[in-house]
Amino acid sequence: MITTATAGDISPAGVLTNDLNGKESTATTNPVIDFVSNADITSNTCSAGLCSLANINAADQPVTFTEAGANTGVFINWDEALLTNMAINAAAPRGTQAIFGYDGVSYGVMTNPTFGTIEYDTTGMGSEWNSGETVIVELFDPDMNFDTRSEDVLATHSNNTIMPAIKIGSPITLSTLSSLATTNGGFTIDNGLTTQCSSDYSTAGTAASYTSCYEKYSERSIITTSTDLSAMAAGEKFVFTHSGTTIKDFTDLISNANGTGAYTYVQYDFRGINGGDDNLSFKGNFTFGDSTFAAGTIGDVGFYGTTAGTIGVTTNSGVGPTYFEGLVGNTIVNAPLWKLAGTSSLTGSDALVMVVKFNSVGSVNLGAGAIMPLAVDIVTWGQSNDGVNSSDRHNNAIYRLAAEEGTTNTNSGNNSNTFGSEVEYIMLNQLNVNDTATYNGTVPYGDAIVMIVHNDSTDEDEIRVSYLDLGADGVETQFLHN
Repeated sequence: MITTATAGDISPAGVLTNDLNGKESTATTNPVIDFVSNADITSNTCSAGLCSLANINAADQPVTFTEAGANTGVFINWDEALLTNMAINAAAPRGTQAIFGYDGVSYGVMTNPTFGTIEYDTTGMGSEWNSGETVIVELFDPDMNFDTRSEDVLATHSNNTIMPAIKIGSPITLSTLSSLATTNGGFTIDNGLTTQCSSDYSTAGTAASYTSCYEKYSERSIITTSTDLSAMAAGEKFVFTHSGTTIKDFTDLISNANGTGAYTYVQYDFRGINGGDDNLSFKGNFTFGDSTFAAGTIGDVGFYGTTAGTIGVTTNSGVGPTYFEGLVGNTIVNAPLWKLAGTSSLTGSDALVMVVKFNSVGSVNLGAGAIMPLAVDIVTWGQSNDGVNSSDRHNNAIYRLAAEEGTTNTNSGNNSNTFGSEVEYIMLNQLNVNDTATYNGTVPYGDAIVMIVHNDSTDEDEIRVSYLDLGADGVETQFLHN
């Protein structure tokens, strides 16, 4: 084993030293570099940014370098899964640096956020953006370029990335979610969720600042599980309780869009349950109620008639259009042929409760303390009456852009710092406004979204894409483009 005491005997080979923070009095105060486990350094030897082996204590960190190829003279610090055992500490103070020394030469690694930009790229398009045409939303943010060797993605299921979003009108989202519970065992999965997430980890004091909070603009909820969910089984219910959205807010959203060509949908992205992947083994339905929802009778929940075109007079479990398959998509809540009944009997001032019953489930691998970002939105589209008055035209929705690095017209490659997402819109008209296929064809999540646009999208109501960026000045600022 080579130590600082014996390094002089082999100096021609070079010695790697690392000042973790460059200027602090002790090596573990506000470190820029953390030592972590990978395939070469086992996980049970690493804790709190330091690793130690039987013959290497925390003062002399174990670091593995492997030659990248035969006779190349280039050595790398990552294993076959591209995991390094040295990483930037997300909570490192802005403007600080670590200093590496090798064979008498010093190298600095500074951590500092950068200013981002976001814009629509209409290259190759005519004088205006027409329905059915695709434009690229181009986001420049080096802070999201976590790995220069591979493509980074701003994903809904990740709490390490920030998501840009397009919000139109006033949909109901998880920005007002207070708690998430499950009926399996009757425990709370997470609560206190009305706090806004912050990517300024150094100010918040911990790299866990993107937990148990909601993300501004994308309005997804970053759930932190309080218990092991791996025993999740068919029949289990997730109970979403809002604190800033009431039953009246919900019924007003529906009643304002309750005409012959008006539709209310739920958009959902539960892929955080399954590590970011869809799984068609998950099937279920949505129910909406007030504080007495558990009783499941009139005055507790909304319900449907037994068949399309009928108005329900009694609750019928599992009857209606809110059935879903898979972990991402949308489903109808209220439509001309499927009216949600019983809402007038609910207590308007009560907090909105949304129950998701999973009739069947796939495997779940989420232990206590796992991160489970989720997004569920109640949106409306279409028009009531003849649509002449603006109040008869309905468009309340949100779309989240899972932008991918290196996919824009002007920048490509895994280290471009530029992320792209395609956006297309469907313009409502007299031919498609009454057709559910119009709204079923929307894509609210992904790298190629399809959104609904009505003729009111001008001036202050223009389609804007927003993104909360932590800039070089250490301030989180909205970046938007319309």
